[in-house]
Amino acid sequence: MSYRLNTDNINSFPSTKRASVNKLMTENSVTRLINRLVDVDGFVITTGLTDVDFTQDLSIDVWHNNLADFEFVIRGYYFSISRGSSISGLDYLLTTTQFNFSDEEEHTLFAGIFIDKTYPEFPELYGQEDIQGEYQAIIFYTSDEEKPDPPSGLTEYDFYEFPLVKYMQKDDGSWGRFVPLDSLFKFSSISISNIDGGEISL
Repeated sequence: MSYRLNTDNINSFPSTKRASVNKLMTENSVTRLINRLVDVDGFVITTGLTDVDFTQDLSIDVWHNNLADFEFVIRGYYFSISRGSSISGLDYLLTTTQFNFSDEEEHTLFAGIFIDKTYPEFPELYGQEDIQGEYQAIIFYTSDEEKPDPPSGLTEYDFYEFPLVKYMQKDDGSWGRFVPLDSLFKFSSISISNIDGGEISL
């Protein structure tokens, strides 16, 4: 089963149909710029979080303890899941998607988006409208489920998915929910292996 979030709890940018913005600044012009600056399809944003150990997968408690929004980028599109008065944005996401397991098997929560390429010069995020209070442009599903089918009538598209949270085993043998370290990286190892042009020697 897949899930969508309440429209009041999630924001996205760029999104020409969701907010009144300058139409000359197309979605593609913004997302293309972001995608040229980074070389991964997505990443979780950790700015503003405190007491974070970036040498290991991040426990979901990091967001809970900071009572923080949960922010991430998929293919140049920024999403922010709002915190509530007593829960973080990540808590809200995990509760809504029922991403809670007790077995000893890895599970991954993915976010997926469809990019409508009906007009190749102006690709845009598909599903930016709200239906019955749910934002349609992003969908969440687990690794044990099939990837979402394209919406009815959408024939020219790209689909991108991004792993947000994993239920996995820790070094001490216990199981828990974590934002994987790989999901925080904005660059692949190839692009940073010689980032200084060979000027710095350690």
